[in-house]
Amino acid sequence: MAYLALDEKFVPDYYKIVKNPMDLSKMRRKFDSHAYTSAQDFRADFDLLISNCFLYNAAGTPVHAAGQRLRQVFEEKWIALPPLRDPSAVHLDLEES
Repeated sequence: MAYLALDEKFVPDYYKIVKNPMDLSKMRRKFDSHAYTSAQDFRADFDLLISNCFLYNAAGTPVHAAGQRLRQVFEEKWIALPPLRDPSAVHLDLEES
């Protein structure tokens, strides 16, 4: 799992193994620019981040273990969120008010 996009100088095989990279800074930029249209879109990027972590870092390594812990904390927080509502489902009938 990466906070920033990885530099090929330090991990030359990363982009050969991970075909769809994701990092936390990219997620932050997307969040700040309102690029996520739903919580599920955010969740999909997080899942991709974790999947990439496990793909590149073998089980038993410190980075793999950190990815497992991050996923565990994320799941605990995700479950505790209030139910998500679809903003397009909200209908205000101004004529009746």
